[in-house]
Amino acid sequence: MNDRIIQLIRTFWPGAIAWLIAQAVAQIPAVADWIAYVDDLLVSAGWGATAQELLTAAAIGATIAGYVALVQWLSKLPKIGHWIARLGLGSSKTPTYRAIAPVPTPVNIDAESDGFLLALELGAAQGLTREQVWDRYVEKIRGGDGA
Repeated sequence: MNDRIIQLIRTFWPGAIAWLIAQAVAQIPAVADWIAYVDDLLVSAGWGATAQELLTAAAIGATIAGYVALVQWLSKLPKIGHWIARLGLGSSKTPTYRAIAPVPTPVNIDAESDGFLLALELGAAQGLTREQVWDRYVEKIRGGDGA
């Protein structure tokens, strides 16, 4: 199966399960009463969102994290782990990702920086000119050995 499809399945399936769990929990009478209480507090405080909306979003996020962690832990069980992963995550295969080369970060070299001023003091103690210190400082920042 294509890695992209595996990735989508392993993202969508736990999300759908977590949404169902969060909706079921919200139907428990004590939870529903608490949501109504918090909703009244939010309305009186002038918030633009209801407690149901905020708590549903938070509960779904927390449930996804807990559900995926539990299924991944259970999927390490011998003999049945493969099936737990397949049923719980939608696929027992983990997608592979190709490595991407890091993008070099541009370096801003400033002659008035604290680093250069310190290097200048140390260089002066060694008898180096400002230009020699600057050349070594720039080389060091750009990734050279600075020697």
